[in-house]
This record gives sequence, structure tokens and C-alpha cells, in this order.
Amino acid sequence: MPLLEIILAIAGIGCFGAASVYSYVCLIRQHPPEQGSRGVPLLLALGCAPLLAILVLHGVNASHIPMFNSFNVLTAYGICLTFAAIFVLARRRTQGVLAILAPYVTIVLIAGLPSVGMRTGPVAQEVPHTVLLVHLLIAFASYALFSLASIIAIAYLIQDRNFKNRNFGVVFERLPPLETLDHMMFQLVGIAFLLLTISLVMGVYLVHQSGNRLAWMTDPKILSTLATWILYAGLVHMRANAGRHGTRLAAITLIGLAFVLFSMFGVHLIAHSLHGVVLIGGAP
Repeated sequence: MPLLEIILAIAGIGCFGAASVYSYVCLIRQHPPEQGSRGVPLLLALGCAPLLAILVLHGVNASHIPMFNSFNVLTAYGICLTFAAIFVLARRRTQGVLAILAPYVTIVLIAGLPSVGMRTGPVAQEVPHTVLLVHLLIAFASYALFSLASIIAIAYLIQDRNFKNRNFGVVFERLPPLETLDHMMFQLVGIAFLLLTISLVMGVYLVHQSGNRLAWMTDPKILSTLATWILYAGLVHMRANAGRHGTRLAAITLIGLAFVLFSMFGVHLIAHSLHGVVLIGGAP
């Protein structure tokens, strides 16, 4: 089974790598934007299929919700981000955005590849598995939408620089207008913030159910997620109540990506958490 998982993982990452190269070619070539625009989402969707199969096989073979290893976490995140991008960016002038997203997801998936065959144990029996599954789905959805907002923030900063320098070349044509990018950023952050709030509440409930009733106060995973929540709460307030927008909010949205990555994965590299993630050479 590990060999099959490795083959599927390489196939999936290969599709993402191809999508990265093709999206860049589409970005710089002098042709109408609609030509070739369908190829990148198709390659991304094809890349998700074998990766999703690995996660399903892992769960089916374990007969329970397994503790995540590095590959599971980063792959689930990459799949959610890709599907969110395909859905949100459909029927928009998005070649430039996909040229940023595809290489980013490819790097994320490569980072998880060393632990593709690593087996994990079950979660605590005291935890309601249905609630845990919903909690995981909501959490990854919020991480994906926050990350997509950050990628759009990069596109916004690039487009703003092009506009100020009067550089109206191919890249400018391939990116959506600044107003569209700004609206998409705020919309994604708002939805993701709501999902993260629900995920946090469910996470505290699950920690209580696991028998560690006070551990949520000091658990590094929950504390880092709370810090992420506070950052985006401030961002939502700045946009909704103060009416602020532009490069400053785009920069804060981009900074939020570092908080998301640390909360989702990085915290497990430096601290032990009740949220078990098996790392290479580590233990749950």
C-alpha cells in the first residue's frame, strides 16, 4: 500500500507541477486570455484526484478517523485550497491568480511527500468522531479560504504596482481589476472568519470531551488559532466598520497567511499539542 500511495502522490504532484508551468506560459504568452485558460483548472483538478484517493484509502484502511501526519495535513489543505480556487475563480480573468496559486500548492504538497507512507494511530475514543470530522472539514475550509484571500492579495499588490507604474502589459491583462480583487479578498476573509470561529468553538468542545477540560487554555494549537482569529477579526473590523481597503489591507491579508500556516502545521514543529500530527522522526 505505501508504494501505491507514493505513486499516487507523485502523479498528483506531477499534475500540479505541470499546472504551474502551463499557468506561467499562459501568463506571459501574447494570446487572448480565454485561450488556454481551461487547461490549468483541469490539470489542478486532475492532480487532486489521486491525492484525494490516498486520503480516502488511509481512512478506509484505518477504519476510523486517523491522526494526521504531515502528508495528510498538507494534502488536505492543498486539495481544499485548489477546489476553493477553482470554484471562486470560475468565469473570471484569473490566469494571473492561478499562476501564483499552482506553484504555491505544488510546494506545499512536496513538503508533505516524505511522510506519505507513514501510518498513524486512532484519535482518542472519548472524542465524538462525527463532530471531529465536521470540525476538521470546517477548519480546513477556513484555512483554504484565508490562503486563497492571501494569494489574491499578492495579485492585488502586483496589479496595484502595475497600475501605478503604468505597466499595462500581459500580466496586467491577465489579472482581474483592482476593485474585483479587493472585493474578492474581503468576501473570502469574511466567510473564512466565520468558519474559523465555528471551528474554534467546536475545537474547545472536543478538547473538553477528550477529558482535558482545562487543557484548551494552554494548548499551543488552540492558542495559535486564537491569535489567527484575532488578526482576522481586526482585518474584518477595519474593512467593515472603518471602510478601509487597498494595499495596506492586502498586506495584512498576506501576513495572515503566515499565521494560518503556523496554526495549521508549524506549531507542531515546535510544541506538543492535543491535536496530534505525526511528523517525520516524531511521535503523536
